[in-house]
Amino acid sequence: MIQVTGIVTADSANALSGSDLQSAPGPGTVILWIASSQPDTRITFAAPPTVASRNITPHLRTNGVPLISDDSPVAMAVRGGEQVILYIDIVTGATVGFVVKFIPQNEM
Repeated sequence: MIQVTGIVTADSANALSGSDLQSAPGPGTVILWIASSQPDTRITFAAPPTVASRNITPHLRTNGVPLISDDSPVAMAVRGGEQVILYIDIVTGATVGFVVKFIPQNEM
């Protein structure tokens, strides 16, 4: 399993760029939990050609930190090698926190 966490306060074309999950390391599932402190934040989560979510609103949390035990995640299957993209569009100044986990197919 690989886990990447982060907090952003400005738009990000790919919040996973430069991380251990900027590309899928092999076949498995990528799972995203994300929250924003503002209701007009939008995200897109994809591993082209797969788009798990497009232009959706993250969970609303006062501090912008997702609650893994309570929030519904977004998940997608990956083959391995494809770029994993987490696009974050912050309209009103916000704090956006995310947790992304990769679970290899052989661990499921």
